[in-house]
Amino acid sequence: MKIAIWGTKKEAIYLYNQIKSDGKNRVVCFVDNNKNICDPLIDNKPIYSIDKLKKMYPDQIDTVILALRNGYSIACILKQLKYSNIKNIGLLKPLAYDYNEKICLEENNAHVIWTNMLRMPILPYLQVVLIKTCNLNCKGCTHFANLFNKRLDNDNTYPIQKLKEDLRKVSENMEIFRLRLLGGEPLLYPELKEAIASSRECFPNADIRVVTNGLLLMKASEELFQCLNHYNIGLDISLYQPTMRIKQELVNLLQRNSVKYHFEGMSNTEGIERFEKNIRTEGVNNPEKAMSICHGKQCLTLLHGRLYKCPFEALSYKFYQYFNQNIDYRNDGYNINKDTIDWTDFLDKVYMCPVEACKHCSEKIEFFDWSTTCSPEYSDWTV
Repeated sequence: MKIAIWGTKKEAIYLYNQIKSDGKNRVVCFVDNNKNICDPLIDNKPIYSIDKLKKMYPDQIDTVILALRNGYSIACILKQLKYSNIKNIGLLKPLAYDYNEKICLEENNAHVIWTNMLRMPILPYLQVVLIKTCNLNCKGCTHFANLFNKRLDNDNTYPIQKLKEDLRKVSENMEIFRLRLLGGEPLLYPELKEAIASSRECFPNADIRVVTNGLLLMKASEELFQCLNHYNIGLDISLYQPTMRIKQELVNLLQRNSVKYHFEGMSNTEGIERFEKNIRTEGVNNPEKAMSICHGKQCLTLLHGRLYKCPFEALSYKFYQYFNQNIDYRNDGYNINKDTIDWTDFLDKVYMCPVEACKHCSEKIEFFDWSTTCSPEYSDWTV
């Protein structure tokens, strides 16, 4: 096996060191589409574009492993590799790096999903909105959670039976690489343990996480921790400032219960300090340009039987409703139970093409300091 690792960031380096440790010198080079990489070598291994890889090693490379998280990037790269002569194309699960696990390439689907062995197309990323409300009212929340009211919004939660049916429907047509259960705050979802079980039953090979702000974990039941462990599902904990204050307590709790976890927002020691906003309600933006710089273009969202390009398409109706504007994109998603979906062609459409809602996202992005608010304002989201 002669391997090229696609990617040059921490996950790729981790994979390289794991493979290197067996002494077989199986990694030939790294691959990356970024033309601005300053250092052309990693541990004396060259970094090539895909075109140069094909030119330099037309027949020698039989395996490419993608060490990436971003669903949009993965979809684009898989499209590039579709007509290559590469025999084995693998996706390294982020859990290997996040949980510091020893990577075994030979153990199928444990740490690497081999796309050439799949019987269906693979969706690189899917997130499921279990509940719309949250216990932390972040200013400018990208899911508009601080605008929802559990007492007034009768569709606040994803009905568990409907969720199970929808997960099953997707699983009959697609494999999933990364699946995230989120909100709102998923620890407020009353059927969370059932959602966890159903997710794993439908997607046995996926890297599955529950995404939480962590503030309710100290009160979580032992049964929840047992459920997470039983179904091999970890926690992605967003390090907002209140969470930072109890970080060590959370570490102690989760280690005591053998729960796998990963802290998000650790680019600095202070956790998540900034949010961003880019909404222009006039809807005059160029959808293609807006999508090209959008961080949400990888965030395919499942909610109430529909697949949406991003959480804005799925949830922005609440923003417009709250501020008395008649704009609603809930019917624009793919109805997985009624629409005639060409699932093979689905990836190209959902990842590569903008949707109507994209015209409300500006090419201009503004950053602001993270904070909470009990009095949301129109300007919290708009530029």
